[in-house]
Amino acid sequence: MVRVFSCHHFVSQQVFTTKSEPIALCCVGDQLLVSTDQCNIEIYALSHSEKSCQLSHSFNTVALAHQILHNGKGNYIATLEVKTTRHNTVTFVRIYMNWATCSNQHPVRARVAGCNVRWTEMNTSTLEVMEILIKETVTHISSCDKTGNLVVAVGKCVKLYYHCMKTLGNTDLRYNDFEPALSIEMGFNLLEVAVCGDYLAGISVDQIRVVRLVWSRKRPSLVSEGAVGGVSGSRRSVSRYSSLEDDMQTISPITDERDHQDGASTPMDEELQTEKAPLPWQSQAFYEAFTDEESQRFHVEDDHYVLWNFNASVHSTDENIISPLSVVQETVTDNKDEVAIEVLGPVESVAGNPITVEWIGKYKSSAPIATSTLLYRHCTFPGDSTGQHLHSLKLLPTYQKDSQTDKLCGLCCFVSGFHEGFMYDVISSHCIQLSTYNYTAKTRHVGVTNSLLHAVTSNGLETYTISKMAAALWQLEEPSEKWAIPSSTSDISLIGFQAFYDIRAVSAAESYVVMLSKAIESPTAKSWSIYVLQKPTSIELYREMLDLASKYRLSNPTAYQQILIEAYLLIKSALYKAEDKSCVAILEELVKESCALLGDHYARISGEDHRLAISYYAMSELTLSDIINRHRDEITSQDSYFKYEGLLVYLNSVLFQEKVPRPDIDQATGDVILEIYSKYQPGKLSEVIVNSKVIKFTDEKALSLLQSHRKGHEYSTSADLSYSLDCLATSILYLQICDLEAALAVVSSMSKDSIITSCTKHYHLLLDESDSSHLSHIAQLLRRHRPDVLIEALVHLHDNGTVDMDKALTLLDVSIGDDQNNIELSRENIHVRDYLEALLNSANRKHIFPKALRLLIEIYMTRLKRQSKEQSGGSARPIPHSHIPRGNGHFVPRHTWLDQLPPFRGSRSLVQQCELYRTQSFGRSTSPQAFVKSSPSHGLRPSSPQTIRFSPTRDPNEPCPCCCCNEDLLKLQSLLCWKLASQETRQQVIASLDKTIHGHLSLEILCQSKLDTAIASEIIVDNYPHLTVDYAHTQFLQQCDDWVALFQMVLAKVSHEESRMTVETDVHSVYIEALKGVLSEVVEFLDPVSLLSLLPSTGSCRFFLPYIERCHQKHKAEQLKNKVFEQVCL
Repeated sequence: MVRVFSCHHFVSQQVFTTKSEPIALCCVGDQLLVSTDQCNIEIYALSHSEKSCQLSHSFNTVALAHQILHNGKGNYIATLEVKTTRHNTVTFVRIYMNWATCSNQHPVRARVAGCNVRWTEMNTSTLEVMEILIKETVTHISSCDKTGNLVVAVGKCVKLYYHCMKTLGNTDLRYNDFEPALSIEMGFNLLEVAVCGDYLAGISVDQIRVVRLVWSRKRPSLVSEGAVGGVSGSRRSVSRYSSLEDDMQTISPITDERDHQDGASTPMDEELQTEKAPLPWQSQAFYEAFTDEESQRFHVEDDHYVLWNFNASVHSTDENIISPLSVVQETVTDNKDEVAIEVLGPVESVAGNPITVEWIGKYKSSAPIATSTLLYRHCTFPGDSTGQHLHSLKLLPTYQKDSQTDKLCGLCCFVSGFHEGFMYDVISSHCIQLSTYNYTAKTRHVGVTNSLLHAVTSNGLETYTISKMAAALWQLEEPSEKWAIPSSTSDISLIGFQAFYDIRAVSAAESYVVMLSKAIESPTAKSWSIYVLQKPTSIELYREMLDLASKYRLSNPTAYQQILIEAYLLIKSALYKAEDKSCVAILEELVKESCALLGDHYARISGEDHRLAISYYAMSELTLSDIINRHRDEITSQDSYFKYEGLLVYLNSVLFQEKVPRPDIDQATGDVILEIYSKYQPGKLSEVIVNSKVIKFTDEKALSLLQSHRKGHEYSTSADLSYSLDCLATSILYLQICDLEAALAVVSSMSKDSIITSCTKHYHLLLDESDSSHLSHIAQLLRRHRPDVLIEALVHLHDNGTVDMDKALTLLDVSIGDDQNNIELSRENIHVRDYLEALLNSANRKHIFPKALRLLIEIYMTRLKRQSKEQSGGSARPIPHSHIPRGNGHFVPRHTWLDQLPPFRGSRSLVQQCELYRTQSFGRSTSPQAFVKSSPSHGLRPSSPQTIRFSPTRDPNEPCPCCCCNEDLLKLQSLLCWKLASQETRQQVIASLDKTIHGHLSLEILCQSKLDTAIASEIIVDNYPHLTVDYAHTQFLQQCDDWVALFQMVLAKVSHEESRMTVETDVHSVYIEALKGVLSEVVEFLDPVSLLSLLPSTGSCRFFLPYIERCHQKHKAEQLKNKVFEQVCL
């Protein structure tokens, strides 16, 4: 599809005529070359002054030049000349050197290309004429501006002539020459040809083919003079063109054979030496890659290289290896049905259209060469096809400049019919058609420049944009979030039209479009005119496009986008072409400007393309403040109807991505950003306030916007993450304006889970912005009024690896180290204790158990020592309740026998109400009536009449046995009851143990049971014999030696008590029961012989006999079991 925009207007138009009838013309920079019917070429100077289009000079040609071209590499003019006689018409291809300084008055020196010269001096004031010897009729010529090579269309063949520099004799004089190098048969009669490096294109009346020369790996045995410049790369390679003079290698001189066909030799011949240019396989990179012919692997810089294997007879399965079929097996077929055919390569061959390539001239013995077909198309013409044919073939390269060479980063092929033209990208991995040009009328001539296409139709001159630059950009870099590339297949634009009639030829350059007009008039009058149209510069045309685009910004966003993209590609193309540094700087700024405009456009729209705002804003290098200021007026306006989805996407990428540095914005810009989110994405407003890189904004404005959103938004549940984040953001803003009560009210209304979820996801809310080692204001509020929430949030952050234990302890005002003050401070910090307990309550955190446990034990021991000196009593808690954390970590259920050890008085004493609390509560009022009367007025919880029990016989020095007064002891006992408690933990407790601590015996028993079993058993047997069996069951398990030692210890106690039987008979009975219990377990481990050896010789047979009998029965049963097992195994 072609869009029409009127923005291209020629700066000036000049018309002049020549004395002789013009035949062909060629525009070269600020000069115009015109061939006339007087066998000469006239050079006109084109300038902006009044003396423009003045004849500078002219020089004669041998015959009528029907086609002329200029080559920038060799600075030569090539002509296709035609001489008509009575019997036939003969064509000649001639090269004119020194044309810019020579005229008709200067001498002419003629020679045959490829033959040694016989001059004794070189003179730039002599017009040099080289003739390319071709016997066949030539239909078209073309040249490569980077290599200087010349191609000639002869019938079905394209003959390539290598442009090289030679040395005159033993002198330092150098001269240009052309050597015949290649003959490529295209398979159809050629009308036009084009060449660019290794790429060749040719068209017939209805066919087009673009091929690429592919060099063989095999090196020739004979070094010859020269060949086509450049080394073939991959299908998507970036070809390099370096100066041939720099790449030349000195080779032994070879005398031109064509000067010695008669066998004679002259002294002049012996003095002439020809400097040899390197063949493609002689370049250093190629030579190093194939030094070892047996090697199958070599280094290739291009990741997308393609290897051509000429030895394989079948296709390779490797996508990077192409095995071309033999052209001998192909046959030519005729498309008799005139069916449209299009083959988009690269392909090895096109069925029925074989290509043959052969070296000619001095290169006949060179290595084999093949071609890869990039494009083949057989066209059918709409309507009456009589007289219609293809024309205006162009290869349009795009080069990227670097310090040494130019890189071919893009190559497009254009060809036109009478009613439509086609543009293809032939350098990409797969050839694609970029665009179709549907002309308004019949056309025969099309001129293409670096960024525009000028088609001459029967109505006039039409100017179109081209997609050449966009296609090249896709070859340079893949699009990303920071780099946007316009589509190369998008619609093209008709941007200019000017009426002209009877145009016979056109030549387009970067600054001028020159047309030749011939009218049918009387033979005596001049019937021709030459129009010189001065084009606007790229910058001027860019400004015209922007002016036109501004008219469509609101009314037609699609047209606005199209013009902006065309303007961007125009200025980008000019930047790649520019060489002046000052001009480059200006163009770079315009590229940034165009990117900013495209970013503005994609920021306003909705749809799939709105994410391009990120890329174009990144390419524009604008700051966030600049971008916001570009939209400020529209956003604050009530009439704005844009959705700004692209701007929101850009803001999200800048404000929330960690890798993006924090933007430097002022408070006013911050307020506008908040207003943008409040208006277009209110659900993300709270996240912008608390979680983005926007740190400067007005707190009152942010609070007002957030409250408006909360009032107008219906949350699904109170557990909704957006609800909790909105509440936290509101509370934070209240704190920032010093309204503590309002902040507390908002936090108190939130559920525990919602706060934890939000703080876990946005952990930075808990950290101070200026010093991350301290808690933020909202975290301090939680610590004071909802510490359980803060502790659990810190544990969640530890589990997900965000805040480790050391960091959390630092936040809780504790520094881990050897500083005694820090250690003492941590012992008094109840939040540190709660945090460490939470960490130890899960088996998933075993890796931190040692470190956390060491600090927690220090806290417990310090608190126990202090508790032994002062008892404050517990608080009123529901009954029953538990102080020991429940989980699968280090805290485990306590041994039941610990309830019988001081300060406890059995299991029921743990669940009873605190005795100290009851005593204190009773002392507050001597009258129940006074208590009831005071409760409502003082805000106390109303109490129903209750009976308060108080034991007046309680010893005030005796510790309270309730769980609340002994919370730390219970937790420490629980830690020591864990079967995997380490020796270091028990040693730490023993080292800190003090007899003044309530329950010190229980702690000593738990520690010594694993450190020194005898000591622990002795404490139990001496002080609590009734707990001996229960203790042994939990500590000894199946350890026979420990049971035997305990039995002997209890037996010794019984013997000792028997000697004191008259004194304490109750104690003796307790020991007897303990002995029975221990003996019942010992008989399960020992055989009868071992048991008898343990029993005292003076013991009562009546007492020990049942145990001996039980041991004997067990032993026999064990023997029987073993015997049965042996029989079964046999």
